[in-house]
Amino acid sequence: MSSSRSVRQRMANEKGAELVEFAFILPLLLVIIAGIWDFGRAYRINQAITNAAREGARLAVVPAGLNQAAAVQNRVVDYLAKSNVDTSAIVANKNTYIRVQNPSNDPANTVVTVNLPGGGTTLVTVSRVTVDYPFNFVLFGPVIKLLVPGSTLGGAMLLHTTVTMENQPPV
Repeated sequence: MSSSRSVRQRMANEKGAELVEFAFILPLLLVIIAGIWDFGRAYRINQAITNAAREGARLAVVPAGLNQAAAVQNRVVDYLAKSNVDTSAIVANKNTYIRVQNPSNDPANTVVTVNLPGGGTTLVTVSRVTVDYPFNFVLFGPVIKLLVPGSTLGGAMLLHTTVTMENQPPV
């Protein structure tokens, strides 16, 4: 009888312990949930800019007119817009965020040496499309700043991708 009373007394002394434990764990749970959501968003946007750069590179390798870089930039922006990616920062600064290297505008950097099986080499003319995307954390950054006010973790970062494709010969 006395042992059951001492157990009840001990339990009575621990009232509110769950609430205190929850208060300690809640910030960690918020960081994990916000991180999963924002890093998932970053991964999706990174896939979209990689695919957009591929679309731009496909256009860049086709023999075209003089304004090919602008057409490639427009193709990349169109692809991103169709992928539900915010393009407002890119549209305002296309030459900063979307760079096109092809034989007409950068002949020195578009010839690549390819090693062939058996020891030989050959020169290949390529085009490169580089896309940078300014990514901002929507949830993760504010949650981190709420927990650690002076933190720079969770600020803006630049997602970057470069696609290189061999140019098609003129017909």
